[in-house]
Amino acid sequence: MTEPKVEERDPESIVTCRVNFPVYKQGDDMSSALEESDGFAPDAFGRLAMQYAEAAAICHRLEVLTAIFDVRVEADTHLVSVTGPWFALEMFVLGGDLTVEAEDEDEDEDEECPEDCEGCSCDEEDEAEGEDDLLKLEKLQ
Repeated sequence: MTEPKVEERDPESIVTCRVNFPVYKQGDDMSSALEESDGFAPDAFGRLAMQYAEAAAICHRLEVLTAIFDVRVEADTHLVSVTGPWFALEMFVLGGDLTVEAEDEDEDEDEECPEDCEGCSCDEEDEAEGEDDLLKLEKLQ
């Protein structure tokens, strides 16, 4: 297993990271386990148990993180994120429990096209820049 590549950061900088839980939806998880087990239910439940045990292990590691460091945890239907100083989160990123989220680009979205048009080449350039950011983020993982 290769270590995630992480860019140099100021240890005091604040970053937001996504928690990499290997859990999706119970039906989807079981469906995948059944598929991987050629429909053999005992093996599928064993696979599902290992998947959920890894999720529990991540929870225990993050329990320690949140007990020691001043970090903010947020959650919604499909995402759990942790925000805090890089020095506190770095080892969890390197260990694969967390993935650094892309920098917030809301400021760029507020800028209007200088030509005040819709569907122009400016939109295509913005999409290309977004794809470049995705490629950079994938390289971090």
